[in-house]
Amino acid sequence: MRLAAAFLAAASLAGAAWKPLLPTNVPRGRSGAGALWVDGDEPELAVFGGALGTCPTSPTTNALLVLGNGTWATSSEGAGPSPRVYAEMVPAFPVFGASANATRALVFGGNTDAGPSGEAWLACVSGCGASGSGWEPAKQQAAGDGLPGARAGHTLVAVPAGASVGWSPAPVSGGVAFLFGGFNGTQVLADSWLVETSAARWHLLSAGGPPGGAPAQPGVRAHHSSAVLPGGPSPVALVFGGIGGPDPAAPSEVLGDLWAFSLARRAWTNLTVSVAADPSAGAPAPRQGAALRVASTRPDGSATLLLLGGADASSNTLDDAWLLHVPASLSGARWEAVAACASAPSPRAYASAATMWSQATGLAEGVVVYGGVEVIPDNQRRDAFVFRP
Repeated sequence: MRLAAAFLAAASLAGAAWKPLLPTNVPRGRSGAGALWVDGDEPELAVFGGALGTCPTSPTTNALLVLGNGTWATSSEGAGPSPRVYAEMVPAFPVFGASANATRALVFGGNTDAGPSGEAWLACVSGCGASGSGWEPAKQQAAGDGLPGARAGHTLVAVPAGASVGWSPAPVSGGVAFLFGGFNGTQVLADSWLVETSAARWHLLSAGGPPGGAPAQPGVRAHHSSAVLPGGPSPVALVFGGIGGPDPAAPSEVLGDLWAFSLARRAWTNLTVSVAADPSAGAPAPRQGAALRVASTRPDGSATLLLLGGADASSNTLDDAWLLHVPASLSGARWEAVAACASAPSPRAYASAATMWSQATGLAEGVVVYGGVEVIPDNQRRDAFVFRP
């Protein structure tokens, strides 16, 4: 199994699930930043934007940072998108399989000084050479149903290259990503979209369900968590938690439900998840701002995901971590609490996290986590960790 040696060289606890990273040139702490794993000649974590504090007047940033070879570097700051928080960043080319090479990224949305943004930008995050980050605004295209519009607190996650997403012909060249929900400045949303990342071409999947949710599809929400399970030729997008409720203009309910969306069938399923090993441990409490990423995958299509932290309805910042074991069939999915240990991250919400996908095998080999915030008090994190289940 190929794993970024530079990311584990500074790990202090051999054999532990959590391994702290000790890079040099550590930047200022931040939260709500987009993140992307690049498994190229030198594996790297790219991080864009984020908040440098939680107070209403706290600044945001538009810095594009790269962690690789044991050190942080600033790829760009001042060029490209304006400073923003809660933007999402995904590869603009496929990242799964032997031909993957995520040298460019698509950044969409986020909250700016002017409010939620509907902008899309393309950036070079790896192998940029003397040209720097190479930011350029993406010319968004509608595939017949308009554009998703301005939003922040949404999720945008990459779909495996070559997967069936219900289009003809398929697969779509250049990579695909799944968008769900968010806040547009006046209300929270429940729409879902696919975007061809290299062309910034949007396809509407669902306009969204009723405000309070329904058996057929999830209700409106923002600051939820999402991940895409490879699942062979028919990937599934997962949506967990967030903040929503019956009034889209005044979201007040912190959620703990889990939904699965079949990209091939265009259908939602409300997952009933059992609790593994210790029923007394329960299941993750409702939360917003949690990190959810695929931690490991297997050739049979099954996967294990990591859920970390977040904030509850009282704005308490959480430090618990959970594994979600999902068979390829989705039937029998189960939660398992990750045992606390000294090397685990401290309480945090809105951390940046990325699955460490192997270019050689196409499998997930762990999750890298950076930053986040302890909401009360306002304590921005600047540390980084690798998790391996």
